[in-house]
Amino acid sequence: LGAEHVLVVTRTGLALAWGGNSCGQLGTGDEKPRGWPTSLHLLGAVRCASAACGPRCSAVITLDERLWTWGEHQPASAPALLHTSWVNRHGATDCGLHAAQVAFGGAHMVLLTSGGAVWTWGYNESSCLGWPAASRAPLG
Repeated sequence: LGAEHVLVVTRTGLALAWGGNSCGQLGTGDEKPRGWPTSLHLLGAVRCASAACGPRCSAVITLDERLWTWGEHQPASAPALLHTSWVNRHGATDCGLHAAQVAFGGAHMVLLTSGGAVWTWGYNESSCLGWPAASRAPLG
């Protein structure tokens, strides 16, 4: 459950979303709210294994362990493969591949891979990403 929306995966791997859509969190490619479960046609024939919601963003992990995200603080308001998006410098790392579990904070995400690696990205307030706080020393 997000702050204003719901995303579920059916037994057959179909992703359905409904509710508020002010940031494209439903994955329909627009910002119109839906009062009923709506199939995410933009995912095409992709079969989903699990889903997660942030306050105004969403994600699914597919049966082939790829992470798709959309909505606020994500690559797009329509489903996008995180691995090949600008968030991951268009495939610069393995982030978004071998996805096993994903969770959202207010403005950050955590991904656990099937191999046990942990990826974090987003805002790092209070070191919520598990990274050291940025240095406040002047550069130069």
